[in-house]
Amino acid sequence: MSTNKPTRTHLILLLHGLYGSPDNLTVCAQELNKATSKSSLQVKVLVAKSYMGSHTWDGIDINARRVYKELHAHIDLLKKENQEVTAFSIMGYSLGGCIARYLLGLLAMDPGFFKRHEPVGFSTFASPYLGVLKYRTRMNTFVHSIGRRVLSRTGQQLYMLDKDHGRPLLSVLADPDLIFLQTLKRFPRILVIANGCHDLTVPYPTATFSLSDPFVDYATNGLMVETDPDHVVTSFRLPGRSSTSMYDKHNSSFNLKNEKLSNDDSRPSDGGTQVNRRVMEENNEEEEDHEEDEVEDLLGLTTQTRVVEQVRKRHFIPPVFVLPYPFPFSHLPLLIAPIWFLFAIIVALSALVLIAIQSQYRLRSLLHPSSEHTPLLTLSKPYLSNTSSDPSHSLTKHLENKKDRSITSTPSRFADSESSSRSTSPLYTESPDSEHSSLVPLLLTEEQKVIVRNLNGELPQVQKVVAWFPYAFNSHAMLIVRSGARFPWQEDARGLVRRWAEWMIDGPSTI
Repeated sequence: MSTNKPTRTHLILLLHGLYGSPDNLTVCAQELNKATSKSSLQVKVLVAKSYMGSHTWDGIDINARRVYKELHAHIDLLKKENQEVTAFSIMGYSLGGCIARYLLGLLAMDPGFFKRHEPVGFSTFASPYLGVLKYRTRMNTFVHSIGRRVLSRTGQQLYMLDKDHGRPLLSVLADPDLIFLQTLKRFPRILVIANGCHDLTVPYPTATFSLSDPFVDYATNGLMVETDPDHVVTSFRLPGRSSTSMYDKHNSSFNLKNEKLSNDDSRPSDGGTQVNRRVMEENNEEEEDHEEDEVEDLLGLTTQTRVVEQVRKRHFIPPVFVLPYPFPFSHLPLLIAPIWFLFAIIVALSALVLIAIQSQYRLRSLLHPSSEHTPLLTLSKPYLSNTSSDPSHSLTKHLENKKDRSITSTPSRFADSESSSRSTSPLYTESPDSEHSSLVPLLLTEEQKVIVRNLNGELPQVQKVVAWFPYAFNSHAMLIVRSGARFPWQEDARGLVRRWAEWMIDGPSTI
């Protein structure tokens, strides 16, 4: 047995999303490992492998239970290697963010976990805090009606249709009187990263728990968006209105330094925003006689973003249909598009049905009274109270005590406060008269509105960061450079991921 003093270690847990795999988070892990030299502790990165592919459809709670076991097994392994985990951080991408929040409840019921492993940083990339949003459009209505039927138990939870515990799981995760949100509040640093546009999977309002989306009509309402070289939104404004800054003193811990301009003597202290504005004004002076350029300016893109747009326009079809050849050869697949589209729809629906059947088959075993994987939120099941050594026992008792709470009682402490209609986040504060798009109406349920109020009211330390990729067909995967080898343009988000990694590493400097 080693007599050497254990190495103090900061363990960072990464969780992927729906039908994903650890490979999706390769770039995130790479950037964390590159940033370890800045940490006062040894850094270990654990990319969860206990739930992958179709298993992600089994339910947020079940997958959290799987991660719980994997996490403890990894901590035990580090202990055998004479490494003591003294700091703990977690990041969830997409569905992984929901799994992470449920996992916090399990860990909180594990006696002494957060005393042994100090909570440091909690972050999410494009995670659906409000579940799947519904818009008043025909396409969204169609997708909404299909998705909630074929995504098995996880789909029911994301569409907030599950009633295992009397109300939707996402509502439970945002209840101020329950252990999930109470544990999340223990993290001194919380970072929420979202796409401002073209995230067809997790749009801005659900990724930032906001009542409205100031970016949804950017291409038609003249919204002017300013970004830094890492495609992070620094400010935005509508014509005739004052600019809304995305950062203030509360956001100072997220690295706003513009590393790409570090050798430029003209680099401003605000991370590049003024440079963008200055260059934009110079370009406007040079192009003021060109009516088309003036119209382009009114579309609201910064110089940096506008230059990128001139080089790469957003494809009107998914990139998988575009071949890596010059036009028109690049668009040859369009010739068979009608046939391919019909075939793809049939194959996709068949695959979804098959996966749903497989998930339901597993759930019969997982939900069986004798199964150790019994989901913790099946509150009416007496067989959950089997062993006191398992955190499910304590968590079940905790939830049973709150079982009779109605959704309308949850926001009582905020209902009469001015903060009930606005975010306390430093990123974007919604005014009481904030309105969503009249072109694409957002239909939030009362439960979703309560979640917005609870999360914004209970998490004053949260920082929200918006990424801006107007040329991406679907920016959801791009946000974490999920498939950079296949789609090289996703590498544009690496700068954002690098800054996130530095944010994660900086946390435990005083622990």
